[in-house]
Amino acid sequence: MIYDSGTYALKGINVDIPKGFIFGLIGSNGSGKSTTFNLLSGVYKPTKGKALLYTENSKIDLFKSNNVSQYFSVVPQHDIYWPNLSV
Repeated sequence: MIYDSGTYALKGINVDIPKGFIFGLIGSNGSGKSTTFNLLSGVYKPTKGKALLYTENSKIDLFKSNNVSQYFSVVPQHDIYWPNLSV
């Protein structure tokens, strides 16, 4: 992702999460944790790249999916209002 300021975020990230695993990101402030989840959950639109999800029947690019919430969820630490997400 490239912010309006021209700053790159998440350049070269590659994560493989095996089936059945629960996954979380841990890192220092500014390391890209929130940006990663905001991209995967559809809050932010990526400037380029892919987020591939392999199911038993298909391969889905989360960045192009119209129903990300079917495959991915976020539980924030604090109450947050995101107007483009539904319950």
